Amino acid sequence: MTTTNTLLRNARILDCSFGESGGQILRNSTSICCLLRNTPLILENIRKKRSKPGLRKQHASGLQLIANYGNLQLKGCEVGSERVELLPVNQMDNPWNNHGVLSADTQTAGSCTLMAQSILPCLLFGGGGQVDLKGGTNVPFSPPVDFLQHVFHPLTKRLLPDLPDWRMQVKSRGFFPKGGGHLFLDVDARVNAGTKSVRPVNGFSLTKRGAIKEIHIRVYVSSRSKEMKHQLVHALRNEAQSEMREYLAKTSQQNKNVSVILTDNMTDDERIRASGEFAQIMFIVETENSLLGFTQVHEKNIKNCNPGKMVKANMKEMEECLKFDNACVDEHMQDQLIIFMALCKGQSVLRCGPLSSHTETAIFFMQELTGAKFSTTEEDEGTMLVECEGIGF
Repeated sequence: MTTTNTLLRNARILDCSFGESGGQILRNSTSICCLLRNTPLILENIRKKRSKPGLRKQHASGLQLIANYGNLQLKGCEVGSERVELLPVNQMDNPWNNHGVLSADTQTAGSCTLMAQSILPCLLFGGGGQVDLKGGTNVPFSPPVDFLQHVFHPLTKRLLPDLPDWRMQVKSRGFFPKGGGHLFLDVDARVNAGTKSVRPVNGFSLTKRGAIKEIHIRVYVSSRSKEMKHQLVHALRNEAQSEMREYLAKTSQQNKNVSVILTDNMTDDERIRASGEFAQIMFIVETENSLLGFTQVHEKNIKNCNPGKMVKANMKEMEECLKFDNACVDEHMQDQLIIFMALCKGQSVLRCGPLSSHTETAIFFMQELTGAKFSTTEEDEGTMLVECEGIGF
């Protein structure tokens, strides 16, 4: 009989201090272990370069969630731990725990959107399922829930139509420092309706951004004071409209007939359910072939919020990306697509701006863990072409 110690002697050891050294390494590596189930993993030097190394509460909650879904034995999953062991405990045809609702709660403002990012590849390429997540939905150093809703979800659906359908419900929003956000994921099983066999997910090609069609300006404000809320919404809208008009006038040759759509995207009911105060400005750039998202968040005391500063910072981020004529995705979507490219069948091609450290790290570990073959080519105009021959999981 093969013991746990024997299996771990054959484990693959990953040095998580490589590259950007952040939580993305944990999310991607545990997702792959959950899906491929071929080799135990030992993760060492977790978040070694961070000011507080080791697992934080949201990392530990996310790891435990994936372990529960994928029937993985997990050791060392405590806050502060810099070493974690993952062991697939069975090799059945359908090893995923997709019966009933799985849940994870950071019990802090730790990002539940990052937990969603980590479990989604497992749900989409595995057996589907339902997951209940609690924590922060709009907090620093993580994608806001609105990015998942309005950029990640529609763009992956457009690029990868073979993926099963999925839905995300925002039950409440949670901000720093209280948390209290609540998301619910519901992912269909990845099967053909007629034969019940698993359908392949073919790779994608996104190499031309296309002309800008619409720019959506989405303003989100939560405040205990109705007066403060209305003042801040009004100020953010005015600043954003002014800056966007100036940008479109400056780039009128490339950006003719662009519609600017302005929305206050939090209903009174959402504000009541929101935990804490925050303000957020989001630009969604819809082009002929893609979607790009740019966000700035102000949390804590929104009396100190500077709308002009927030809008200008978001404009700068948007302009830095769009100056590359064929950069098809924003910096954040760039690294999130790497795991999908590795798991898809056949070739995927993505043209983007300069590679972020997150993307470079994701490529390195996806090659190591899956055997997918990546290549990156720097082009004359400053864009990067990322190509991958996926494993067809």
